[in-house]
Amino acid sequence: MSAVDLVRVGSELLAAEESQTTPLITLGLPLLAVALSPLTAWLTFEFVRKRELAETMRHELTRDTELATQAEARSRRETVRRETLKWTTPILMSTDELNSRLGNLLEGGAYPALDANWRRPEAWSMSHGYLYSSTLYLFSAYFSYVELLRRSLNFELFRSQEDKNLLFHGLDAVASTLASYPAPWSSGGRDAQVFRLQQRAIGELMFVDGVDGPTCLTLADFTERLAEDRFLRQLAPLRELIDGLAPVQGDCRWQRLAATRQALTALSGTCRQLLAAVAD
Repeated sequence: MSAVDLVRVGSELLAAEESQTTPLITLGLPLLAVALSPLTAWLTFEFVRKRELAETMRHELTRDTELATQAEARSRRETVRRETLKWTTPILMSTDELNSRLGNLLEGGAYPALDANWRRPEAWSMSHGYLYSSTLYLFSAYFSYVELLRRSLNFELFRSQEDKNLLFHGLDAVASTLASYPAPWSSGGRDAQVFRLQQRAIGELMFVDGVDGPTCLTLADFTERLAEDRFLRQLAPLRELIDGLAPVQGDCRWQRLAATRQALTALSGTCRQLLAAVAD
């Protein structure tokens, strides 16, 4: 066999081998792709989708947390507003009414009618019975609302601890001016105190059942019950404080009530401040 023949035979064999290899490769690639697809999917999830899902969950969690925080803050503000209106309003009302009465007595010239022997002028409808009993009532109603506040107190009434301290500082200032002994203005003459536990007892005396719980006795019912032994006993310190009150030398009750009026004025301002803060 010549060299030319050998070359031709080799070429034919190589062509036959290549024709057999090409179908194997063509068939093998799809099979390899199928075999590798789970691995490809896993790698895609681990390094791409998993990160995307984690980022999405993080954003959703942050959003849900912010929404929950905002809802809690709105609920808290509404609770504070409702509780502030519920308790600060009657405290303010009773504070202003008692303050006004003390102004009538100390500055308006009404004090003579506190004397049981006083006789009113024909042109003035004021009577001893009215002024005396209503003054006792205004003190008692104030004590009652203060005690009701203390008994139902919870932190939700206040926006902050500072607000709570502000209100109770005002309440304590009023209680102190009525209870303090010896008083800084004392001159050794006549004086009278209504001690803190006596203030509390008078407040409790005024409790009656209301639709939403205990509330304060009305003026009409109070005047009807003034002659009862229980009322006579509990109100004795108040009677001693106002009986025959007059701006005379040696009677320190006048200065005590003037100091009480100053404390009530400050407390009224505090109540208005708290109410204004929750008005919106």
